[in-house]
Amino acid sequence: MLFQLDNFAQQLKTFEKELAENEERCRLVAEFAFDWEYWQDIDGKFIYVSPSCTNITGYTPEEFFADKDILKKIIHPEDWQNWQTHAHTKLSEGEVEPIEFRIEKKDGEERWIHHICRTVYNENGENKGIRGSNRDITEKNTIRAELKKLKGFLSICAWCKKVRDKNGNWTQIEKYIRDHSDADFSHSICPDCAKKMYPEIYQQSQDKKHLESQ
Repeated sequence: MLFQLDNFAQQLKTFEKELAENEERCRLVAEFAFDWEYWQDIDGKFIYVSPSCTNITGYTPEEFFADKDILKKIIHPEDWQNWQTHAHTKLSEGEVEPIEFRIEKKDGEERWIHHICRTVYNENGENKGIRGSNRDITEKNTIRAELKKLKGFLSICAWCKKVRDKNGNWTQIEKYIRDHSDADFSHSICPDCAKKMYPEIYQQSQDKKHLESQ
């Protein structure tokens, strides 16, 4: 009997050690996640919010725990309807299509968020709420917008080289590119045009270069 109790105690210690190690692994994965992760119960109350929420939103996990309606405060008003529709159109398997929306940080800064979530269940199949993941894609969207500026075909005059914009107006190509990119211009003249437009000056320049090379 004493041997059985001792063996049981040893098994219990081993189990507790493994449980503690598993909890530590889960804690490290969750606490140091780059994305803003959360878990809401079926009533919308936050059960877990990763610390990264502070970097992305400016609000602490404690502020999320204290206010289950905090998302309505930080999601941009123009995107709130999109969020509402998203939140009520879950597929039968509990997943939803990813969406992108803007939030207003605690300091008023606007950020773009890529969001994906799904319904979570326990081992008995009971609905335990929503597991969500949010990633800050503000920089990505900025780059995407810049790349779109000069994407596609441009209608350019074969004679004067003016460009026709989407409104049908013709603009000097330098101005068009300047308005649709971060590029700027400094004007010069290529050798072919210099030879054609200013033959005497071009020849003098060539003679000078020839003498300097000797």
